[in-house]
Amino acid sequence: MPAAQAAIAAYVSETPLAGATESSQEAIYYHPEIERLLTLLTEATRANPNRIPEAFIPPSGTQQASSNYNHIVFGQRGSGKSSLLLYLEHLCRDQHRITTWIDQEEFTELEYPDVLVSCVLDVVTGIIASLTREDKFKPRKLDRIRRNKGDDLKAQLERIESNLRVLKFAQLNEEIQWIHKETTGDQLDMLGSVTAKGVGASAGVHKNKSNEVTSTQTVIASKSEYLERSLSDIKKVIKAASSKVDGGFVFVDDLYLIAGKNQPKVLGYLHRLLKGTELWLKIGSIRSATNNYVSGDPPVGMQIRHDVHEVALDQQFSLLGTTTAFLETILKHIVGSVSIDYTELFNEHARHRLMLASGGVARDYLLLAHDSIEVARDHGPGRKSGSNRVSVEDVNSAAGKIAPSKLDDLRKDAPEEADAIQDRVIDLTNFCRDRKSGFFLINIREQGLMRDMNVLQNLRFAHLLFRSETIPDRQSDQFNVYLLDLAQLSYQRAMEGVKFNWTKRENRRVRKLVYYPSWNSPEAKPQKPGSNSQKSVKSKDRKVAPCQPKESTLPLFDIDGGEK
Repeated sequence: MPAAQAAIAAYVSETPLAGATESSQEAIYYHPEIERLLTLLTEATRANPNRIPEAFIPPSGTQQASSNYNHIVFGQRGSGKSSLLLYLEHLCRDQHRITTWIDQEEFTELEYPDVLVSCVLDVVTGIIASLTREDKFKPRKLDRIRRNKGDDLKAQLERIESNLRVLKFAQLNEEIQWIHKETTGDQLDMLGSVTAKGVGASAGVHKNKSNEVTSTQTVIASKSEYLERSLSDIKKVIKAASSKVDGGFVFVDDLYLIAGKNQPKVLGYLHRLLKGTELWLKIGSIRSATNNYVSGDPPVGMQIRHDVHEVALDQQFSLLGTTTAFLETILKHIVGSVSIDYTELFNEHARHRLMLASGGVARDYLLLAHDSIEVARDHGPGRKSGSNRVSVEDVNSAAGKIAPSKLDDLRKDAPEEADAIQDRVIDLTNFCRDRKSGFFLINIREQGLMRDMNVLQNLRFAHLLFRSETIPDRQSDQFNVYLLDLAQLSYQRAMEGVKFNWTKRENRRVRKLVYYPSWNSPEAKPQKPGSNSQKSVKSKDRKVAPCQPKESTLPLFDIDGGEK
């Protein structure tokens, strides 16, 4: 019988194992409910579009995000953006309001304006589904007598839906024919019908009563022109639909997955379309990969604090106490569901290290908790005091094991930038080991390095601790303070002697902690801010598409000896 299974059996039967120490009989990670706990931890890391995660704990900012206003939720991958949006969707449904969902991951490969057409189509289909769910299309008896077909709200929404489907399946730059009728009393004909060459799904034109005055126009236009010219007519119908159920929310998940140049166009149009309709945008994205507003004449997009408020789930270490309490509440809830005390399973130092190693990201925190338990179960209790619980060493070991998967993700998410990013991560790891510090400073005037740090934050290789810190006698220079991903430090065996004492300001206002690319050269001197001598990761509009898992071709690196 394997050692772990034998220990579990002993735990249940209370029969001492031959040669076992006292601590082995009390090892909490051999509790019979641990297997179920490991399953729950795994399930808690996946956002299910059909239900709220059982372990979901509303983060700080949830109350703000649930208000009737436009909000953009910023957070790293795994921080709980989608879970928060799903929670808001369920709240909105419970209030019998409109909920419509736009998942930008589905539109990653679409060019503009096709990506916008698909977004508007999702809005309309979501409205139809919501009103159907709330039984708002069923006419009253008097309405059946008085109402013309063209005045029927459902028919108008379906006409818009049909027109948008024609646009969706037409070629990108294909001209479309828009037959637009204006009558004295028919709203349906005012919406018109759209046809495109090779697209069979076109909307028929409603025939009007003979005594109505009709003006018919046939417009040959592009997709963008149709969207702009029909905006006011579509908006009127959406407003009428929204008034049936006291408004609602339109969710835009993973905005960052569409090209950066298209993001402000999509947000700007949706904002104009929904303004005044009592439908509010709830957007989830990664801050460093979001382009929500472009100034100009006219400006394009949605401006923070003017058109949209932000909810920050990406300030983990800026609000260290709040983030730690939030993550431990989630862990306590999950562990407690199998009748185990999480403080008995993880010692105090291990819980603190889980926070650091995860970068304050909820999904990474739960994955590390899962893997740390498995590490502890693999080695079992020893003679060292406290080995019957998950320890700091177990968390460090688990963190080191996930480092290769992060590098694999890098290859998938940013293949063109992967080599430069990997080189930067390795150099930063060397720097931190040399300085015996898990955190470092970057001069904010070093534009190339700052671009690199945005990419590293996006991919969770580094985490922002403080902005605009200063160092004595460095004139007016300001520095951002970052924590290097502990998975990399552990993987490269660079944890020994490394300190994480950034909370005291005097510990982070240290000149030797300023990173610059030539730090390891024989004549290492800080480069002048703004110099172009360093190689930086190229910043460009990237499309991050989901990939099928494949065997990694990324070499393993050892800090001392290079490639292994």
